[in-house]
Formats: sequence, structure tokens, C-alpha cells
Amino acid sequence: MAAFFSYTSSLAGLFTPAASYTTGAFQEGSIETSEALFQAKCWGQYWAVYAALPSLLPNAAVVLMSGAASARPLGAPAYAACNAALEGLARGLAVELALRRVNCLSPGTTDSALWQRRPAQVREAAYQQWCTQRAATPCDRGRTGPRGAVSAR
Repeated sequence: MAAFFSYTSSLAGLFTPAASYTTGAFQEGSIETSEALFQAKCWGQYWAVYAALPSLLPNAAVVLMSGAASARPLGAPAYAACNAALEGLARGLAVELALRRVNCLSPGTTDSALWQRRPAQVREAAYQQWCTQRAATPCDRGRTGPRGAVSAR
């Protein structure tokens, strides 16, 4: 990652939105799944911020991405713990990196490839618990304003 960020010395912001991982039940006891989740989602964002630090402007913004499971888990405790760890990381970085702004987004359930790979009963239970009308799609996440105000794609 350091090589990637070496191409610039003036980043106004860093957003770390995505990782590829799988989740699993605690009782399944998969060390590989649990550790790979932290490696991809938590440590990936941690080290991305670290690698970008020399290039971040003094007033830059850093935005990490956690998930709703930190506050409302549906099983998969490693996933809940990973999201909570990212929120703690954001708070710690906000103190250490001030005047830079550090925030953590938790977009909630999104009908994305991650959720589509989960068993239907787990996916539907999450949609029922977290979604008031329907799960958002990745295209919905960038939208501002009322639904009718978005032009046709």
C-alpha cells in the first residue's frame, strides 16, 4: 500500500469502503474465517490509513467503514466484533490524528454480493430486522434527497 500512496503527497481525504470476506457462526469455530474477516476488513483499513498518513494533508478527512452488526448483531460474533473494532479505531485515530477529521460509516444492510452469498434465512432475517421497507442496494448508498428526485439511469 505504501507504494500506492507514494504517487501523491497531498491527499485531502481517504475512504476505505470495501473488503472481501466471509462470516461464520461462532459455534462452527472457524479460526480461518474469523481471522480472515479481521485481516480484510479491520486490519485492511488500519494499514490503509497508516500507509496514507504521509500523504494526508493536515486538514484531511479519513472515513472508515464498519457495519450495523456492531450494534445489532445477527449471530456471526466475529463480524460484530470486527465492526465494533473499526468504530473504536475511528475514535482513537480522531484523537491521535487531530486536526484531521476521522469518521466511521455504518451504512446498514445493503443488498450486495456479501449478503447474497449468505444463506437465504440469515439474509431475510437481517432484512426483516434492519430494513424498514427493503434493503438498500449499492446504487442507493450514494443517493441524497427523496427517491423521486433521482434521474433515471
